[in-house]
Amino acid sequence: MDLSYNPLGAAALAALAGVAAKLPALVDLGLCGCNLTGVEAARTLGAAAKNWPVLHSLVLDNNPLGDDGAAVLAEAAFPRLRSLEYLHI
Repeated sequence: MDLSYNPLGAAALAALAGVAAKLPALVDLGLCGCNLTGVEAARTLGAAAKNWPVLHSLVLDNNPLGDDGAAVLAEAAFPRLRSLEYLHI
């Protein structure tokens, strides 16, 4: 699913996380340039990640997550994404 370059922001990311459980076969997720910012966006993605056991590709570049957001994402999401082969931040 590629949602890149849509100004999603926090509210749309929260909505995506809310339906994450209905997307267990999600293999690719493109969120490039979606105005995802900081720690809260990283936490939201981390919580949603538990529902994506076969996610192979996650693209998050051109989002101002910052160092703190990247650290939270690494801690919250990456342990759950055991099938992840490609990450672009």
